[in-house]
Amino acid sequence: MKEKLLRLALTLLLAATVGGIIEVIALSYTAASKLLRPTRRISEVAPSDLGMPYENVTFHGENNVVIRSWFIPGYTGASIILLHGYGSNKGSILEIAEFLWNRGGLSVLIPDMRASGESGGDLITAGYYERGDVQQGVRYLQSRKDVDPDKIGVLGVSMGASIAVLAAAREEGIKAVVADSPFRSVSDLLYHSFEAIFGLPRFPFERIAVFMVERQTGLPINAIASIHEVAKISPRPLLLIHGSDDSLIPSEESLELFASAGEPKELWIVEGAGHGEAFFVDRAQYEEKVLGFFKTHLLD
Repeated sequence: MKEKLLRLALTLLLAATVGGIIEVIALSYTAASKLLRPTRRISEVAPSDLGMPYENVTFHGENNVVIRSWFIPGYTGASIILLHGYGSNKGSILEIAEFLWNRGGLSVLIPDMRASGESGGDLITAGYYERGDVQQGVRYLQSRKDVDPDKIGVLGVSMGASIAVLAAAREEGIKAVVADSPFRSVSDLLYHSFEAIFGLPRFPFERIAVFMVERQTGLPINAIASIHEVAKISPRPLLLIHGSDDSLIPSEESLELFASAGEPKELWIVEGAGHGEAFFVDRAQYEEKVLGFFKTHLLD
């Protein structure tokens, strides 16, 4: 009788253990899928709502993915590619576009990044393929008669900031870079912010979820690292912006990117700002910093 009870207890324990492992794997797979395929949000506003003229334009990015964008024509010949963050869309950064256009006379190209908004693509790759999408955005701008091909800059926020760094490292057609709240690598991003991103505790899910991300993308996470690319931007100028109170991507990430970057470079830590909040916490100074940077390096 005792032997039967012991066998039953062991069987139940084994079943519970196997069931628990299966549940951990299933949750990790679901979390990775949601991370790579954020809910698409189509912008409910357009540049005209902020008084800006614009064109709907389309170009093909990496792997022939369709990238749907807005082009806001300025009058200086200089143009900025404006990159939104994870899970967002081109409408989310229209206020930044407005001051670049209104106060700076700059043209602005705002794409919906792949797997976001109205653009094509099944999943995001946090910069691996998106940098190629930005390079094709540069090709598009260079094809326009109203854009000076030697006066193209890029400004990105959050994931868009890291994409900006990765793209500029490979694309010499980008003459000036502003990166607002970038991460040094996807590995570091997941390490610092696993629970916020996946909604799961780091243990026991972290290693399995990262493995699932790599399996679904076919890409090694370590291959997406701004810290290894940022030095290639020099001698073109770089401005890094970060909030001191960023709990998603610590400001130390920008400090390390700054240390690794070549000259000319600038770093602005915005006191009291959380993730991607520098523009809203100190809008006047943000506009002065960014406009001054682009005017100095694209217009003077």
